[in-house]
Formats: sequence, structure tokens, C-alpha cells
Amino acid sequence: RAACSAYTRPGAFTHFYRYESMDYSANKVQEFNRKEFPDLKKTIRYFVPYIDWFYLNRLSPPRYSLMNVVADIQQRRGQVKIEALAKRHFTTERQLERQFKFQIGVSPKEFIGLTRFKCALESIQRDGHRRNLAGHRMGLRLLRPCTSDQ
Repeated sequence: RAACSAYTRPGAFTHFYRYESMDYSANKVQEFNRKEFPDLKKTIRYFVPYIDWFYLNRLSPPRYSLMNVVADIQQRRGQVKIEALAKRHFTTERQLERQFKFQIGVSPKEFIGLTRFKCALESIQRDGHRRNLAGHRMGLRLLRPCTSDQ
């Protein structure tokens, strides 16, 4: 049995597959019927055109897509409140909560926190000599100062 893994942007998976809530299936192996996965021989021979064709034919966006919400959170580097996010995307906080749990597997608050952490980490890696300032700007509170030997 061959194993293959693929990664999608948060919220994109629901545009190609229907499945149980990510809240329940996160961190579990998801088996697919062969018809739901690209043909291996065609993939090897015509990789880019075949993969494009295969997934364009599978494309069926969900009724409520989180792609714009996720992009908004990422563009703001996690510096957004859920209430403001819901208003900007013409929905309720409760609906956002349900859709995030179903499509991504975490709450909007957790996703915002992960995004904020990722952005702070990138900032710290880029501006290593100003580690405390980078983390502080992203809303992270350090228990002790970072030093160059950490």
C-alpha cells in the first residue's frame, strides 16, 4: 500500500473533498477511495497539467468558505479580534466558531493565536538581535528575556 501526503492552505481542503468535521478527524490518517485521488501513472508522466486538471474537476467550494477569513487573519498577522473579524465577513462569532472547527479543526481564537505565533517567530528569525521587541509587537509575553545563546 502506497502512502502519499498533501498539504493545503487552511480551509482549502473543503473545496475538493467532503468529510467529517476536522475537529474530530484532525491528526488522524484519512483514507481515500482510489477514485478520489489522482492516478499515480498519469501524475508521474504529466505532473502539473494532470494535477491541475484533476483538482479543477473536483473543485466544489463549500457553501461557506473560510479562505477569505483565513487570508484576512494572515494579512493582519493575527492582530485581529474575533468580533471584528465576524463583522468584516458578515457573519456571527458563533458561525465562525462552527465553521473553523469543521473546516480547519481549531477555533478562530486558536487559529489567530497560531498565526500570531508564526508571524512573531518569522520576525524573531529575521531580526534576531531584537527578539524581545519582535515578540512583544506580536502580542507575545516572554517570561524571561531571550539571549543569543538560547
